[in-house]
Amino acid sequence: SSAMVNAGLITANAGLTVSAGNVGVGTSPITNTGVYVAGSPLVTASQYGMASQVVFSSAATTLGYTLYSQVITAAAAFTMTDGIGVYIATPSKGAGSAITNVYGLKINDQSGGATLNYAIYTGAGAVRFGDATTVASTSASALAVGANGATNPVLQVDASTASAACGLSI
Repeated sequence: SSAMVNAGLITANAGLTVSAGNVGVGTSPITNTGVYVAGSPLVTASQYGMASQVVFSSAATTLGYTLYSQVITAAAAFTMTDGIGVYIATPSKGAGSAITNVYGLKINDQSGGATLNYAIYTGAGAVRFGDATTVASTSASALAVGANGATNPVLQVDASTASAACGLSI
C-alpha cells in the first residue's frame, strides 16, 4: 500500500483521509464548512452536485444509510439558535435562466420493503407545513389521523368512489 502525506492530507490505496483542515471539491476550502462543493458549471443535460449510490454488502443486515446527518454541539457553554439536520435553500436563478418546476424535496416511490414502505417516516416531534397541503392517494382512505394502527381514527377523509358518500367522517 502506497501513501503520500502532505499537510494533513493522506491518500492511500484504501481511500482518502483528511486529518486536518477543511476540504474544497472543485474549489478552495472555506473556514466555516467541512466539505465545500462548488466550482465550474457542470455539463450534460442531467447534473448532480453530489450523488450517493452506495452498494451495501450482505453484511449490512441491520441498516444502510446513504446519507446520515446529525447536529452535534461542542462540550462548551453556548446556545445555538437553530440546529438543522438538512437545510434546503431557495433556488437562485442566473440571468436569463428559468426553472419550470422546483421541488424542495422530492421522493420517488418507495417500494421494495417486504413489510413497510414509507416515503416519509418521523419519530416524535411536531411536523409543520407552511403552505397549502395536498394529499393525493390511490387508497380509499386517503387521510387518516389517529393512534398508530387505530381501526377507528379520530379523523378520516374517505376518497372512495365506490360509494355515493365520500368526504369527512368524525
